[in-house]
Amino acid sequence: NSAISKAAEVYGEIHILFNNAGHGAAGDFPESTTEDWNTVINDNLNGTFFVSRAVWPYMVNSGGGAIVNMSSLAAQRGFSPKMKEEFGTTAPSYYVAKAGIDALTRYMAGVGGDKNIRVNSLSPGGVFNGQPGDFVKRLSNLIPMGRMANRDEYKGAVVFLCSDASSYMTGENIVMNGGRAAW
Repeated sequence: NSAISKAAEVYGEIHILFNNAGHGAAGDFPESTTEDWNTVINDNLNGTFFVSRAVWPYMVNSGGGAIVNMSSLAAQRGFSPKMKEEFGTTAPSYYVAKAGIDALTRYMAGVGGDKNIRVNSLSPGGVFNGQPGDFVKRLSNLIPMGRMANRDEYKGAVVFLCSDASSYMTGENIVMNGGRAAW
């Protein structure tokens, strides 16, 4: 709340929020602990909710804005036992948190429509961030483009969702995963 208040003080208005903070998978099912579950749900889903709630009045007072929530391909795909075999985790909390972000996105889009606040989400597939080579190879074999995304490949989609180019778009999810959802 204090960071958002300070941003409004410095910049005068808040028109854009990109909810990109989060926590990766933690804890296999059914062995995952309450702590594993709560950590991922708190960082991903609750963080998105509380930051959006704190920014909302500033956007209303500024005449509107755009919120982009970071979701995941995991929110659109079910779990496969091969995921545990291939990647070593089942992490139900991550799937649930990201699916919750998609539902929250649609909900906030409905509430924000008459306030000129657009709310959309972005669902990347695997993003390369120094993961071990064997993991990168296994995941890349599941992607038609044959590789993981580079971190900067999502910039254009985020700019689009925050700009007037998407002025008639709310409650939607852009899926960018190198074609992984196609297989």
